[in-house]
Amino acid sequence: MFQEMHAADPMSGRAMELVKEALERPPAVELLRGFLDLAKVIKFHGDIARMKILVSRCLQLLRTSQELMPDDCDRELIIRTCGKVWYLCCEQRLDYALEEAHRSIRIAESRVNQRRTLAHARKYVGEIARRMAEESTGHDRTYRLDTSANNLREAMALFSAIDGDYTPESEVGVCLLLLARTQLVRYRLLGDQAALAEAEQLADQVVGMDQVESYDRDLFLAEIAAAKGRYAESKDQLGHLIETLITLPGAYAEVLARAYCARARIDLERRVRGAKTWQWLTCVSA
Repeated sequence: MFQEMHAADPMSGRAMELVKEALERPPAVELLRGFLDLAKVIKFHGDIARMKILVSRCLQLLRTSQELMPDDCDRELIIRTCGKVWYLCCEQRLDYALEEAHRSIRIAESRVNQRRTLAHARKYVGEIARRMAEESTGHDRTYRLDTSANNLREAMALFSAIDGDYTPESEVGVCLLLLARTQLVRYRLLGDQAALAEAEQLADQVVGMDQVESYDRDLFLAEIAAAKGRYAESKDQLGHLIETLITLPGAYAEVLARAYCARARIDLERRVRGAKTWQWLTCVSA
């Protein structure tokens, strides 16, 4: 079953059917060992309820199973980081998610062979800090944007340094895109032109990474175009993206929703900028 899941497109209905089948079976240690594959599919489909079930059963197995191997006991941290932190973020419980991610960092830094978990935890801290910055003001806003950028850079360095069979390119690309988004938010909130230039530069690096989800990348490139004042280009890009996404499975609903939000924000920004220009022209002519 896990072999079939690993070979299937995680966005497909078949992959989700296999997740359901795995969770319907009596809990066994194989659930622990297949956690990352199961979690990947669940995340693509945005299924918070099933992620909670998966995390709960895995943690229960770690407490009660008599069949655990030494390596199995080290999986708790990755389960909490890539499972619990994820669903707390989805539920907008950002304070709890940040606390859990920091807990993972503290523990991972004190253990050997936990670089991957540490990288994931820092990636989540970077994403959470950016989201919290968008709701902050003054010094807190700047501090959280700095925290976001610093943790994402550390996560990229860790993922790049991971050896063995694990291929880090996709996670490095995810971190690049998250860092680019942090810099775009810095420009929007603080008017930092250097941050906008860096966001565009980072986005260009992501374009060359085939493993990065192309729809997320396309959405961000449209947002960059809007930030640079290229509204027609941005709306055209978003229009094509939305037309494509509405024909795809429900697993893409989150990206579609963000594309609609981006288009609405761009319309608002264009109207505000147009109103300011008209005001200026009226004052000059008077």
